[in-house]
Formats: sequence, C-alpha cells, structure tokens
Amino acid sequence: MESHHALAAHHEHAGHGHPSHERPHGIRPTDSSYHLVVRTVLWIIAGLVFLAFALWWFLT
Repeated sequence: MESHHALAAHHEHAGHGHPSHERPHGIRPTDSSYHLVVRTVLWIIAGLVFLAFALWWFLT
C-alpha cells in the first residue's frame, strides 16, 4: 500500500493526456447567457417577495 505522499506525488506528475492537464487552472470564462438566466430568475424571485410583502402590508 502506498503512502498518502506517494499517491499525491503520482497524481501531480500525471501524464499530459490526463484530463486535469488539458486546461490551465484558474478562472474559466462562463457562458454569458447562463448569467443572464440566473440574474433574471433572481430578479423575478425578488419581485415576488416584494409583491408578497406589499400585499401582506396592505392586508394587515
């Protein structure tokens, strides 16, 4: 059985065909449409919360 350090060293020196070495580490560009969808959904949720609060305020 190999020690933890031996396994870590083996993983760090994997061949160039290893999937983790295909792209450099760091921030990858994300799809802008994904950000637009997330922002839209968050604004809709915020609007619904505001409308629910306004309705509760009006009814009480």
